[in-house]
Amino acid sequence: MSEVQIKLYYKNVTSQVIGTEDGITPEDFRLLAEKTVPLIKQLNTKRQAGKTPYRDLPYNKQTLQQVKDLAAKLKDRCHTFVFWVSAVLR
Repeated sequence: MSEVQIKLYYKNVTSQVIGTEDGITPEDFRLLAEKTVPLIKQLNTKRQAGKTPYRDLPYNKQTLQQVKDLAAKLKDRCHTFVFWVSAVLR
């Protein structure tokens, strides 16, 4: 699998930077992790079983090239190009 292409920088929303009234505290992060870690594990299990093919799109060089080729053909004829992915989940 390729290296991760999306990185999230969240330091500027923490309570250390903007204060406890509006910032996310370490306790907020802990509570969020308790809820999300099991869900992420479920999603990863489904991905490994091939049930969430959309999650592999960032690593699918063939699809990326097809989108780039189509965008190149349409660039002079349209202002906005929307790429929609529809996946059938089993």
